[in-house]
Amino acid sequence: MSDLDQPSSAGTGDAPLYGPRGIIIGTILGSLAAGVLMISLNYLALGRANLARSVGLAGIAVFLAFIGLTFLVPQTLGVALLLSVVQALIAYFLVDRLQGAAIAYHMSHGGRMHSSVRAALVGFLTGTTLFFVLIMLTALYLTATGQVPEGPAPAA
Repeated sequence: MSDLDQPSSAGTGDAPLYGPRGIIIGTILGSLAAGVLMISLNYLALGRANLARSVGLAGIAVFLAFIGLTFLVPQTLGVALLLSVVQALIAYFLVDRLQGAAIAYHMSHGGRMHSSVRAALVGFLTGTTLFFVLIMLTALYLTATGQVPEGPAPAA
């Protein structure tokens, strides 16, 4: 086990962590952004703010690249489901590689874990927030480019 897997002296030691199952559930409900958020929150709970920041920034870049990829593939239900599965697999790979040993250490020493319901809530709230941010960015873009559609004509 490396130094990166151990909680730092600044970590609380008894702070609950998100487990792989919870991170996958959150990713399915809220995209890869939710999975990256929970991995970052785990690093904060372990007292590793520098790693939380690094994972967060790298996660934003990967998430944006993934969003760009979605514009290149057909917009069908099957492709959407496949992309959701791919995001969940990426999240599982990340949590396993980055925090698998730390989570196992935490659990073996009686550490608490967040519930899957809480992880699902984080995923749902992240997905909802992303949806509204996308709507706001679209509205700003349409306004800035003068492409705002006109409203319905008033009734006479």
